[in-house]
Amino acid sequence: MRNALRLLIYIFNYLLTLIFASTLRRKIVCAESLKELYEKSRLVDLFDIRVEQDYPERNYSAIRLKQNTFRIRSFELWDNAKGCFFRIYHGDVSTVIKTELESHSLHERSAKKYSDFKAGTGTLRKP
Repeated sequence: MRNALRLLIYIFNYLLTLIFASTLRRKIVCAESLKELYEKSRLVDLFDIRVEQDYPERNYSAIRLKQNTFRIRSFELWDNAKGCFFRIYHGDVSTVIKTELESHSLHERSAKKYSDFKAGTGTLRKP
């Protein structure tokens, strides 16, 4: 479990680095972009997709996940007047995961069930 947790944290950091790379900083939100990030970041190795949803009228896309050990519920990519951001919805995740998410340089805000990450420059941290 400990190695899986390290891998998850590494993948989250990698994903956040990918999200705001130059190609995605152009404020383009679509299901294909989110799916590409999901696959490139290796989240595909840890989570199974329940459903993919695209909401162009609300400017966001979502990948909703099947139940998993880490209690991660979904990933969303948003574009609004304030800019792009990425949201991770979760259940009651372990303190280690929540702390790691909130310590990331791109972290903007968290609530009980989600963490938001804003466009910026993050660094890839190795496990």
